[in-house]
Amino acid sequence: MKTQFLRFLVLSFALVIFSVSAFAQSGNLMADIPFNFYVGNEKLSAGKYEIKRVSPNAFLLIGKDEKVKILAQTPLTTGDASSASSERLVFNNYGSKYFLREVFSNRNTVGRALYESKSEKILRQGLPENEGISKKTKPEQISVGLKTK
Repeated sequence: MKTQFLRFLVLSFALVIFSVSAFAQSGNLMADIPFNFYVGNEKLSAGKYEIKRVSPNAFLLIGKDEKVKILAQTPLTTGDASSASSERLVFNNYGSKYFLREVFSNRNTVGRALYESKSEKILRQGLPENEGISKKTKPEQISVGLKTK
C-alpha cells in the first residue's frame, strides 16, 4: 500500500513536470529577487530566476545556474483583472524573512496564490527565536517585477 502511494506520488509529480510543454506559454518570465526567500518550506538565495507556468495552478522557478528548480503550487486565486495587469511576484515580509505568496502574470485574469507554508505559520506564532514577531503581526507585502524573457 505504501509502495503504491509512493508510485502515485512520483508519477503525479512527473506528470506536472512533463506538462510544461502543454501549458507553457511563449515568453517565460524573469525576476531578479534581491533577497533570500522561501517558496513553501524551501529557502532560496537572492538572484535571477526564470518563472515558467507548468499548469494552471503551478509555476516552476529556475535559478540562474539551473541547479535550483522549485515547483510553486498556486491553488488559490487572488486579485482581479486590474491587479493581474502588472506582472510581479508578491512576498510576505517579516523582518528579514521573505515568503513567496502570490504570482501575477498578465496571461491570467487573476493572480495565483500559494497556501501559507508551515515555516511562515511557525514564524507568525511569535516563537522567541523569530525576531519578536507575534501572531498579530501583519506582513509587509513586497512586490518584485517580472520581465518577459
